[in-house]
Amino acid sequence: MSIAPETLAANLEVYTETITNSGIADYIHKGLLLEITFLDGSTYEYFGVTKPIYIKMVNSNKLNRFAKRNIYPNHLYRKSKRSLQEA
Repeated sequence: MSIAPETLAANLEVYTETITNSGIADYIHKGLLLEITFLDGSTYEYFGVTKPIYIKMVNSNKLNRFAKRNIYPNHLYRKSKRSLQEA
């Protein structure tokens, strides 16, 4: 899976705002795909998240900190659903 650099650059400001200021509301892991829904209503898919990484995240006592250190900077992502505010 690849996402055009222009697409990532265009959405970087909104994405950074979400991962910085909004906590994780829910998450689902399927195969190598981790889908995270944030408290602001937006949902992002992260590709290549292995089961051991997912298990470490679930067992982490600080979910947001774990994701900021181990998921967000290391995995390709895309916005998968519109936020409730945009609908």
